[in-house]
Amino acid sequence: MGKNEMLEPKAYGVKYAGDFRKKTIAEIYELYQRRLRENNAIDFDDIINFTIKILSENPDVLDYYTEKFKYILVDKYQDTNKAQFTLVS
Repeated sequence: MGKNEMLEPKAYGVKYAGDFRKKTIAEIYELYQRRLRENNAIDFDDIINFTIKILSENPDVLDYYTEKFKYILVDKYQDTNKAQFTLVS
């Protein structure tokens, strides 16, 4: 889905505008995101994407955790998506 590709609902819809099924998914994705905001909630993919955003916008925070964790073990690495890969790389 869009979050795994680190795409917001509108960007996901634009990227897959020619695919009816994925365009429908984009509409549902946008509704889902709106409901999360209305309920002041986040999901697992948001945790990953917000962490990526924090680390990319705050080099001092990135440096801190890079120093703290020299190695990271990823179980079932073959199952990672783009967002998860970005977080651990």
